[in-house]
Amino acid sequence: MATNFDPYYQWLGIAPDEQPANYYRLLGVRLFESEPSVIQNAADSRMIHLRTFQNGPHSRQSQQLLSEIAIASQCLLVPAQKLAYDQQLRLQLNPPQMQPQVQQVLRPIPVQLQLPQQLPPPIPVQPAAAVATNSEPLPSLGFSTARSSHRSAKKNPVVEIVKVVLGGAAGLALGGMILWFGFGADPSGLFAKLMPPKNESPNSSAKSVVPGTTSAGASLPGGANPSGVNAGSPPVAQPVGNGGTSAGNSSPGPAGSAQPGATQSASNQPGSTPPGNPPPSSADLGVDLANLTAAEVNCRDGIPAVMVLGGLGTKNAIFHHPQTNLPSSKTFDIQGKYTRVIGGAGLNLTAAGKFDGEIRMKIYGDDRIRWISQPIKNIHDFQKFEVDITNVKSLRLVVEATKDLDDAHALWFVPKLFQDPAGSNRQLPPSFFKPDSSPGMVAANVPPRNFGLAAPKQGVPVSKIDPLRPVYLSELQYIDFDAYEMRPLRVSIRGKRSPHGIFLHPNTDLGSRIVYQLERKFRMLTGAVSQNDSATDLAFTPLTMRVVGDGQVLWASRPIRSVSDVQAFQVDITGVNQLQLEVVCPGNNGKSHAVWFGVLANPELRIDNPELATLFPEFAPTSSSTPLLADLLQGGPVQKIARPDDAAITAAQKTMEEVLGDLLTQATTPELKTQLADKLFELGSEPGQAPADQFVVLRAAVTSSFTVDQFLRAIVRLESTFEGSFLAEKIAGLHACKTQAVPQTITSLAEYVMKSVAEAEQSDQFDRAFELGEIGQAIGKKLGDRRLSEAFANRAKHTEVLQAAYKVCQPLFETLKTDPTNAEAAMKCGQYLALVREDWQTALPLLAQGTENPALAAVAIQELEFQASENSSEVVTLVKLGDGWWNLSETSPPLSKDGYRKRSAYWYAKAKESGLRGLDLEKVNKRLSEKPSDWLASWRPFSPEALVIKQVAAKYHLFVTNFSTKQRRQLPDLEFTTDYRILDISGNEVGTWAAEEQRLLCTFRDTGDGTAELQFVPRSKSWIGRHSRSSDRTVWGWELLPD
Repeated sequence: MATNFDPYYQWLGIAPDEQPANYYRLLGVRLFESEPSVIQNAADSRMIHLRTFQNGPHSRQSQQLLSEIAIASQCLLVPAQKLAYDQQLRLQLNPPQMQPQVQQVLRPIPVQLQLPQQLPPPIPVQPAAAVATNSEPLPSLGFSTARSSHRSAKKNPVVEIVKVVLGGAAGLALGGMILWFGFGADPSGLFAKLMPPKNESPNSSAKSVVPGTTSAGASLPGGANPSGVNAGSPPVAQPVGNGGTSAGNSSPGPAGSAQPGATQSASNQPGSTPPGNPPPSSADLGVDLANLTAAEVNCRDGIPAVMVLGGLGTKNAIFHHPQTNLPSSKTFDIQGKYTRVIGGAGLNLTAAGKFDGEIRMKIYGDDRIRWISQPIKNIHDFQKFEVDITNVKSLRLVVEATKDLDDAHALWFVPKLFQDPAGSNRQLPPSFFKPDSSPGMVAANVPPRNFGLAAPKQGVPVSKIDPLRPVYLSELQYIDFDAYEMRPLRVSIRGKRSPHGIFLHPNTDLGSRIVYQLERKFRMLTGAVSQNDSATDLAFTPLTMRVVGDGQVLWASRPIRSVSDVQAFQVDITGVNQLQLEVVCPGNNGKSHAVWFGVLANPELRIDNPELATLFPEFAPTSSSTPLLADLLQGGPVQKIARPDDAAITAAQKTMEEVLGDLLTQATTPELKTQLADKLFELGSEPGQAPADQFVVLRAAVTSSFTVDQFLRAIVRLESTFEGSFLAEKIAGLHACKTQAVPQTITSLAEYVMKSVAEAEQSDQFDRAFELGEIGQAIGKKLGDRRLSEAFANRAKHTEVLQAAYKVCQPLFETLKTDPTNAEAAMKCGQYLALVREDWQTALPLLAQGTENPALAAVAIQELEFQASENSSEVVTLVKLGDGWWNLSETSPPLSKDGYRKRSAYWYAKAKESGLRGLDLEKVNKRLSEKPSDWLASWRPFSPEALVIKQVAAKYHLFVTNFSTKQRRQLPDLEFTTDYRILDISGNEVGTWAAEEQRLLCTFRDTGDGTAELQFVPRSKSWIGRHSRSSDRTVWGWELLPD
C-alpha cells in the first residue's frame, strides 16, 4: 500500500497546496457561503461519499474526515460560531498591513484545548553594568534620541518615591493574577481567600500547607522525595504554587535544599513515617484511574498545562472536554477487579471566568447509572464521589453540557480504584470537600434536578405514589436522560396534544434514552410511538424505538420515519426494576422527532389507556370489553359532521383571514410554507370548536400543504371529520405539494391520486378526473418514473370511455322519467349505475327489466328476490348469488368484468361471515385471492419501495471479520423478509431492516447486538459494511452474500 496516500486530495479534491483547508473548502462550497441549506446539503454529500471508504484499507482516515466534516458543518450552521469563524478567517486571509504576520490557515478540526498562553521563562536579573554592556541599541521609533534643548522641569523626589512604590505594588498584583488565572499558582494564598467556594463560609477555607511540607507537617527537602521517604503513602494534592508540588512532584527549588520556613526533622529520614500518619496497608493505596488506558474515548483531544480543582493541582486527573451534540465519555475496562471508585469532579481552573453554562458528570457501571453529580456551573462547584462498583467490568465516565462547550473543561480529580471496600483516597485532603458543599455519595435512584434544556419536567419518586393506581411515566422521576438538545412547542399526534407524551429526539448515530426506577411495582406497560407533528418531513434515518427492562429488550418497533407510522405496544414488565425507553438512530438525526405517547405503567395486567383513547376517540374501548391498543389503531367507524352551509363557511373564512392574514400572505419561502401548513393543521385539529371554523381551517391546511405528508394528514383529517366530497380541495392540495414528491412517499401518493380519480369518475366529475390524472403523470415525470406516468395515462383513456358512456346514458335517464318501462334505456342506465357509480340498489331494478341481456337480468332478479325473502342469511343462497355474478364476469368485457367480480366478492364475504365451510369455502377463498384490476399493477414491481424490497429481501450467508485479528469466519445464515424483518435460521425475528439509496441499516432486538450499516456491491449483489456491538464495544466487518 502506498505510504503517500492523501485522503484530502484523492477523496475530496483538495490539493496539497490548499491544505490545511478551511471549513468552506472542506465542504466544497464557496468562501463565506451564507445559505444554510447549501452548507447542509454539501456536508451530507461529503459524508455519503466518505462513508463508502469506511470498509477499505483507509477506514481510519475516512472516520477522521467524517469527524472533520461534522465539526465544520456544525460551526457554519450555528450563526454565532460562523460569525466568529468568518472574522478569524478574514483576518488570516487578509492580515493587517501595518503589522505583517505569517499567515496561518484555520485548521479543519479545532480540537486542541484553548488554554492561557504560556509565559516565557523568567530572564535572570543581571547587574546594570552587564545589561548595559550586552544590550543591543534600541530600534528607532521615529523620535530623536538627542538631548532636548529645553530644560527639564524639576522633579519632586517624594512624588517619585510614591510612584515607584505604587508601580511596584501594581506589578506584583498583576503578576499574581497572571499566575492564578493562567497557571493556577497562588504563592500567597491571596486569591484563594478572595474567591472562596460558594457553598463555604469565608472562614472555612481549605487547610493550608506549609511550603515544602506534607499535610501532616513533615518537611521534605525542596519538596522532593529522592530517597523514597514515606513511599508507601500517596501524596496529598498540594495547593498550587505553595512550594509544594502537584501529587508529590518536585518543586522548582534545587533538590536537597530546604525551602524558606521549612524545618528538617528525624521523621523525614528514609524509612520513617510522618507523626500521626501510620503507614497504610497496600489495599488502601488504590489504583490511579488516570494511569489506565481508556478502552474507548468520545471527547475532544487535548490536555491542559495545569489540572487544578478548588485550588489544588495534580497530574493524576482525567481531563474531559465534551463534544458538540454528542455524549462525551471515557470508558475503562476494569474486569470486575474493584469494589469502589473515589475521587472529585468539577471544572478545571482553565474554565475560570469563561464558562457560561452547566455540566453534569455521571458514572456508569456496565451501562447502569451509578452516580450523578449536582449541576456544576463554575470552578467552585466541585464535588466528591464514592461509588460502589463491585463486579463492574466496564466503567464509563460521562460529561453532559447544556451550552458553551468550548469552555466546559471538566475534570475528574485524582479518581482511584480500590479493591478493599474500606479503602480511602488519601490524595483528597479531608478539608477539601465540606459536608455542606459536597453531595457526597449520590444514589443511582436519586436523580438531579435538571438534565438540560431538552429534558422533560421531573416527576415524583415511585416510592411516593399510590401503589394501586396506574401512572404515566412522565409523572415519575427519571434517573437518566440523554437526547439531542431540542424540544417542540407541543407534543402531539395527528393534531391532538399528548399531555403525557415524552419527546426523545435522538443524537446522530447514537440515539436517545430516558431511564426510570420502577422498583418492580408494575406489571403492564402500554403506549404508542410515532413521529411528533412537528416533523415537517420524513426522518433522515429510520428510527427504532425500544422498551428495555433491566438490560433486556422487551419490545421494539418497526422502522419509523413519518407521523403516519403509529405503532402501539403492550409490554409485560412484571418484576422490572429499571425501565428504559430508547430511540435507536443509526444515522443522521435530521427530522427525527420521536415521541412516546401516553406511556402508562399499570400495577395490574390491564391494557386500558385513557390518554390513547383520548388521542383516538373513535377507537375508545366499549364498556363490555377492553380491546388491544394495536387493534384500536387499525381504524373504525367515525361519526362525521355535516358540511356547514355556504353562509357559515363564508363568515368563518373572513374570520380566519382576519386572524391569520399575515401568515397566509407572508408564506412565500419553503420554511414559512411548512410552518403555515403545520399551524393550520394544528388549529383545525383542536376539539370543541365551531364546525364552520374547523372546516375552513382544515380546508386551508389541505390547500396550503407544502409536503406530501402534510397533504395526506390534512385531507384524511378533513374527510374523516366532515361529510361530502372534497375533490376540489384535493386537487388544490396536490398542485401545492406535487413538486415535493420524493421516492419515499411516492407509493402512498400514487395510490391516493388513483383513488381520487375513481371517486371523480363515480360522481360524474370527469373534468376533475382528467386533472387528477394529469397530476399523476406530472409526479411521474418529476421523479423520472416513466411507468408511473404511463399508468395514469392509461387510466385517462379509461376515463374517456366512462365519459362517453355517461354522454350516452344522460338522455336515457330523461327517457326513463317519462317511460320507465323502456327496456333498452333501463339496461344501459342500470349498467352505468352499477359498474361506474357502484349504486347497486338503484341499478338492480333497472337491470331486471332488460331483455337485451337475459343472463344479467336473471342474476339481478335472483338478488332482488333474495333481498325480499326472510332467509337473507342462508349460506347456500349467499354462495349462489356470488357464483351468479362470478359466472357473468367470465364472459363480460373488461369494463363490466371488474364490476361484476366486485359484486361477487361482496356476497362471498357475506357467506364467510355466516359460517361457510368445506369445499365451498376453499372455492370462495381462491376466488377472493384474485384482486380486481389494479391500474398501478404495471408500475408496482418497479416502484422505489418494490425495488428496494427486491434488492434486499433474500436469504444470506453471513461472514464476519475481526478487525483486530483479521480473522474471517462464517456465522449462521440470516433471512431478510419483505416486511422488513430479519430472521435467524429457526425463523425467529432478531431485528428489522431499512434501506436508503444504496445503504442498508440493520437494527437488532437485543441491545447487546447493536446495529449494522452496510453498502450494496452491485457486482456481487452482496452487502458489505460494519457491525457495531454495544455489548462489548467492538466493531466487526460484515459480509452478506446471497444464498
